[in-house]
Amino acid sequence: MMQLSIDDKIYTEISPLSAIADGGPIEFFIPGDGDKYLDLNNTLLHLRVKITNANGTDLANDAAVALIL
Repeated sequence: MMQLSIDDKIYTEISPLSAIADGGPIEFFIPGDGDKYLDLNNTLLHLRVKITNANGTDLANDAAVALIL
């Protein structure tokens, strides 16, 4: 039997596998479940970040910064 419709959706908080390093990848482990389907095309990644100076201090209010995706 093949399921062809979506019965439910869930939101789950998953932390990275390790500390985030400068220039390194952010990796997650999402355990498999034979009864559920993970649709990566409709997966959202919500990040809460703080951009600081290299020494960890807060940026000036007029600092020209941007995220590069």
